[in-house]
Amino acid sequence: MTQFAAFGYPSLIKGNFYEVLFFIVMYAIAEVAAYKVLKTEKE
Repeated sequence: MTQFAAFGYPSLIKGNFYEVLFFIVMYAIAEVAAYKVLKTEKE
């Protein structure tokens, strides 16, 4: 349960490190996806 908690909501045992890391990864994927969509629309 503690491993799953690191993704969804703050885990007091592991801290917010995995949460922040997961958020950064998801944000980066969203940025790349948005960039590709804009690039294809211009062409």
